[in-house]
Amino acid sequence: MSTYMAKEILDIPNVIERQHEENAAVLIELAEYLKKAKPTQIITLGRGSSYNASIYGKYLFETGLGIPVSVAAPSLSTIYKQPLIADNAILIVTSQSGKSPDLVNFALMMKERGTKIIGIINDEKSPLAKECDFLFGIKAGEEKSVAATKSFVGSLSIYAAIFAAWVEDSELADALLNLPYALDQAVNSEWPELIEHLSHAKDLFVIGRGVGLSAAVEAALKLKETCQIHAEGISASEIFHGSVSLITPQYPIISFIGSDSSRESCLEVNKKLEGYGAKVFSLDHKESSETTLVVPKVHPLLQPLVQITAYYKVIEKLSNHRGLNPDIPPNLKKVTETL
Repeated sequence: MSTYMAKEILDIPNVIERQHEENAAVLIELAEYLKKAKPTQIITLGRGSSYNASIYGKYLFETGLGIPVSVAAPSLSTIYKQPLIADNAILIVTSQSGKSPDLVNFALMMKERGTKIIGIINDEKSPLAKECDFLFGIKAGEEKSVAATKSFVGSLSIYAAIFAAWVEDSELADALLNLPYALDQAVNSEWPELIEHLSHAKDLFVIGRGVGLSAAVEAALKLKETCQIHAEGISASEIFHGSVSLITPQYPIISFIGSDSSRESCLEVNKKLEGYGAKVFSLDHKESSETTLVVPKVHPLLQPLVQITAYYKVIEKLSNHRGLNPDIPPNLKKVTETL
């Protein structure tokens, strides 16, 4: 069965290529503002996959700039009516549709207090896009599948581009230009061992650290949306604070192994989990075990983008293997408007 999800995964490399050219001018403008304003606080905002993307941004900015990053609670503007005290802050809001009332209201609330709004939005004519001081189009085009794929990877790419421009990291900027080549390989990934093991799975953990945590949390969401598997995305270190008690022999765990300074920690965690009897499946740039999905090696900060792209391809196949249609998950619709 050919699905919209499969077609949209194949479009991921093209999305990143379109961003390079079409967002170049606003990226230069934002970089100039950031260097001049020197923000001391970053607030991120998003729901669902867009929230997961903000986790990536948190690790980028906190590890690379030492600036604290907080994830906003949209209900502050809709339910609690409580403005934030945010001196010399910027708000980065991520959304596929740009239509959710809580995100729009929160952006308006912060804008009234003088906070600059940076938008990472796919629908550039949406109500949320109109409130942005700096608007980055995700350039994913229409996503017909309910489960977001290309818009998520596109969101991470924009986060990385903003960071590279802000800190003047030419190595990362060059890596972003070459990223579509690695993604072209990732979209054709095969992982039959995982599909077989998860044929009848009901629950599992997905783990990662640092910038890879974003991909892990997103990966868990996709299992819930498309495969009807209760999956929890969790930090590779946090799993030992209670959750490990759920592990039984052959319990499935998917591990996103980074290529940055978190790598050795991730490998060590995997060994400990295997010692408890877990069946660990890893995404890595080299074969770390017999159950590893090997993906192309790129800049360490971009490794999660390649990993999640390869993973999407496998999960689309898993959904079909379990007799499901990943395009139309039960009880879900493409645009979720929350208050």
